[in-house]
Amino acid sequence: MSDSALHQAWKYMQVHYSGILTARCEKYTQEENAKRSLSLTAKLRYLEYFILKVNGSYIECHGSDHAREVDAALFLVVDIADSGCLEEKLCELGVEFEQESILSIAAGGTEGKLIGTSCRSNGEIKKLSNPLFDENGEVVNHDGHPFMLSGNDRIVEPLKTVNGRWGNSIAANAKWEDLSV
Repeated sequence: MSDSALHQAWKYMQVHYSGILTARCEKYTQEENAKRSLSLTAKLRYLEYFILKVNGSYIECHGSDHAREVDAALFLVVDIADSGCLEEKLCELGVEFEQESILSIAAGGTEGKLIGTSCRSNGEIKKLSNPLFDENGEVVNHDGHPFMLSGNDRIVEPLKTVNGRWGNSIAANAKWEDLSV
């Protein structure tokens, strides 16, 4: 792995808890999913996590007869402040953004779990065997790879100005439907 944004995220994941989620939902249009992604970005920034936004794919309805791979903007989130509440916040956001599950990864990147956040799978936990980055930047496990991160990664920079944080807080507290893309 090169010294890319993904590599920086990997280094953070060695010492901090992390997770992956998306705002994409198949029942929404491309424009609506773009607004949802913008809203999720604002909420994660507001919580002051390290955020890496990547193009990638994940398995929707993982483990079911309806499973299929879909492309989406994925957010790799690292709790660099070690607040201790990343998993809880990602689960809340998973529910809010109508996700089947979120991926929670313990510090070190060797223990992870998919946590169900939908009505059908709420609270269901599927432990993953040794999730880690391989040389292609994929988060893999012995059961397959529910998330694949690839290309066009970019760090979502923390906001450094008062006006930037103020504007972000407005976006973070707005309904995603009211945002413009």
